[in-house]
Amino acid sequence: GWGGPGCFEPSCPNNCTNSSQGVCMGLPLMTPQCECAHPWVGEDCSSKCDHGTWVNNTCVCDPCFQVQGCDIEC
Repeated sequence: GWGGPGCFEPSCPNNCTNSSQGVCMGLPLMTPQCECAHPWVGEDCSSKCDHGTWVNNTCVCDPCFQVQGCDIEC
């Protein structure tokens, strides 16, 4: 949603966790969303997907990486 004076400040889920993990971005008439910094992903940038691709709220690991977050090399 939108908040602040005049409702011009974007408001994202969990405020994108913290500023080192993501920032809340929004354009007028659009729903604000977190823009996550690598390797953080998810609606609020609280999940980690180090060596993989974020698909349907799951980190799909690149070849030869494993475990949740794909941070352990095979």
